[in-house]
Amino acid sequence: MRVIICGLLLHAVPAEATAAECQCEQPMSLEDALSESSLVAIGRVSSIKPSAIRTGKLEVRVEILREIKRSNPELATSSATVYTPMSPEECGYPFRLEMDYLLYATGNPAYYKVLRCSKTEMLETARDDLDQLLKMKQ
Repeated sequence: MRVIICGLLLHAVPAEATAAECQCEQPMSLEDALSESSLVAIGRVSSIKPSAIRTGKLEVRVEILREIKRSNPELATSSATVYTPMSPEECGYPFRLEMDYLLYATGNPAYYKVLRCSKTEMLETARDDLDQLLKMKQ
């Protein structure tokens, strides 16, 4: 009987790993995502590799197909490197090679950051947001 009760108690207490998972607040509005991001663009992921200079981060090379916003327009280039945590528990974004994204990055050209809680998503599922963004920019 004691074994059963102890077993039930163990299942009632959440595991530490569960508590450490990435927790996003409610989805960010399009207006907030645009104003808080230093780079908003349509981009295609051309490479993904562990960062040699930023421990625990993935270095994601993105070819810019269409720029919507850049905080430093004088530094505009045809590609950007963004960093995201390797670990999903740290809200790393699950980029996929050769896929197109509507990208929202914070930071600066030397260290653009993308997290899973940002508005970044695959372009094929972000068409409505893209249409709204383009209307806002007119």
